[in-house]
Amino acid sequence: MTFIALFIAGILGAADEASSAVPCDDSLENRVPLIQLVANPEKWDGKEVRVVGYARFEYEGDALYLSENEYLLGLSESSIGIYVPYVEYGKPVDASLDTKANDRQLVEVQGVFRAHKDGAIRTVGAFTGQIGPVCRLERWEFRAE
Repeated sequence: MTFIALFIAGILGAADEASSAVPCDDSLENRVPLIQLVANPEKWDGKEVRVVGYARFEYEGDALYLSENEYLLGLSESSIGIYVPYVEYGKPVDASLDTKANDRQLVEVQGVFRAHKDGAIRTVGAFTGQIGPVCRLERWEFRAE
């Protein structure tokens, strides 16, 4: 009986955690090139980063790629997984994290980067690491000066 109560409490606690929006550090101004996260994942492990890349949101495969071609060629080893907290499939906890509008777009993403360690079980396919939970997801527009 105690096990069941602890199990239910754990589920409810996880639901409460998932239902709250993730705050962003707005003072974080410098973007990290995505290629840096791919080439030197240990250097950025555990740090909040802001990065630009080609986003693809699909079932068990939300990721940020260097370019659309990298995605089309299936080069997941040169991409980063993205964790967007959802209330339910397709509905992010925070409405500003609109995965449908930002799918197949150049986007700016902010969140904590976690490198995949050698020998660790990779929960996000062959990605080099994962950013998440994501606190910023915005379309990246070319800015001519």
